Amino acid sequence: MSNKKHFGIIPPVVTPIFEDCSFDEKGFIKLLTNLYNEGVHGLFTMGTCGEATVLPLSIWEQVHRTALDFSKGKMPLICGAIESSTLRVIELIHKLEDMGAQTAVVTTPYYQKSSEDQVLRHFDTICRESSIDIFVYNIPQFTETNISASLMREIIKYDNIAGIKDSGGNFAQILEFIALCKETNIAVFCGDEQLIGPAVLLGADGGVPGMANYFVKQYVDLYDAAKQGNIEQMFRLQLDLMQIQKCKQYSDSWVGAIKYIGILKGIHEEFAAIPAARLTDEEKEQIERILSLYAS
Repeated sequence: MSNKKHFGIIPPVVTPIFEDCSFDEKGFIKLLTNLYNEGVHGLFTMGTCGEATVLPLSIWEQVHRTALDFSKGKMPLICGAIESSTLRVIELIHKLEDMGAQTAVVTTPYYQKSSEDQVLRHFDTICRESSIDIFVYNIPQFTETNISASLMREIIKYDNIAGIKDSGGNFAQILEFIALCKETNIAVFCGDEQLIGPAVLLGADGGVPGMANYFVKQYVDLYDAAKQGNIEQMFRLQLDLMQIQKCKQYSDSWVGAIKYIGILKGIHEEFAAIPAARLTDEEKEQIERILSLYAS
């Protein structure tokens, strides 16, 4: 087991909503309860999978208050503070501090592409203005800005950096992050679901897979196999989970496709935030076909 504060499988929790886009608190608590009972190592709320950038601030607050209350004394909770600018991120972090959160997850600025100097000033300001831990979230396919290893080396010098979540899909860069943090208390998490097994095998502290909202055991088994160096089992589990991930392609919103699994499992409704479309009957059938083959 890792001696770092954060490790293992930490799902980016989806945000259940009703058809009118109001928060489904009962469904959310049921999902959190399932995740806890099935053995996740922590929770990540209001990230990309939680629709942080499309749901209103009122739901962002409801989600975090509910999750903080639920997770207290049970498991670590890392809270998304994902916004387009430095000042907006700091506003969210101060709200989290007032709620009693201990860790915030922060991306680079987005909408306007940032230089490396701007990204460093972004995290410098955030770290100086924050009293809680910060997870650095690298997701360049959405922010248009990649955090290189040389830039990350500067960012992790701040005392309140607790972790890195890399979802860029660049395995060489993940390995560089692992090497940077090897002798530190900073955890490195792989957010690319297809790379979690190999990343953990080579030293990553865990993974943040969206499909772990509903397939906890498979991902925990993947993590355990990788940590134990059981390459054959890790490889088999990784291949099966890669097949399950194909469900995401059967929707105009991959979050909507994931959420449909939630209704199949009787946890919450299937709705994704506007402007995502409802799944068609054909899309639902394709998702069910994949699950029947690989998720039994």
